[in-house]
Amino acid sequence: MFSFRKKENVQFSQKVGAFKEKPRLQYLLPWAFIDEDTGIVHGKDHSLLSIYKFRGPDMDSSTPAELLQYNAALNNVMKKLTTGYVLYFEAQRKIDTNYEQAAISVPLVQKMEDERKDYYTKQRHYETLFYFIIYCEPLPKIYKNIKICLFPSSLNPILP
Repeated sequence: MFSFRKKENVQFSQKVGAFKEKPRLQYLLPWAFIDEDTGIVHGKDHSLLSIYKFRGPDMDSSTPAELLQYNAALNNVMKKLTTGYVLYFEAQRKIDTNYEQAAISVPLVQKMEDERKDYYTKQRHYETLFYFIIYCEPLPKIYKNIKICLFPSSLNPILP
């Protein structure tokens, strides 16, 4: 009626899927870890990534002279970078409704501050949030040296 199979005595390493792991998120992500002190993301290919967020002037309402000044400042930064750097810029423009009102002890100046707040809150004012992303990819020579140091000579054809 019931048939019982005798359990086969198979070596552990011969079992199918003995060393198979379930897929994890860490295998899909390109980075290895994030340095908590600096916020720099270290990639699995020894690359570095850092993101900076700052608030700046609204570029859509800037004059051509102001845009030229911003452009010159960015060009000076880019000239100093060596090979292997990639820069990304993201600008998000949004309506700003917050106004930080100051409490001033002089009544006349406080009245001016109140009028400024009324003017600011009744009109549309824009703010631009900028994201500056720096990605540093290791040079091929450095990457080759890292490989030499990490892998034993039996797996590395370069070393004897």
